Amino acid sequence: MCSFADASAKKGEAYVVSCAADGGPKFTLCVLRAGTCDSVQIDVLLGVGNEKVEFSVSGLSLIHISE
Repeated sequence: MCSFADASAKKGEAYVVSCAADGGPKFTLCVLRAGTCDSVQIDVLLGVGNEKVEFSVSGLSLIHISE
């Protein structure tokens, strides 16, 4: 599940949530829009041997990523 953590997201703006493993290419997981799409269910499968996984979000809002 990926969702806004608080009310700091600006209504109508798009927040792109991405991830990259071991310095490889960045993949978009979802796009959240405050007031329209506040949460989305995601399914991420990481390969064996991925030692470093980085998640990022565009914009200045806090995002929760959970099981």
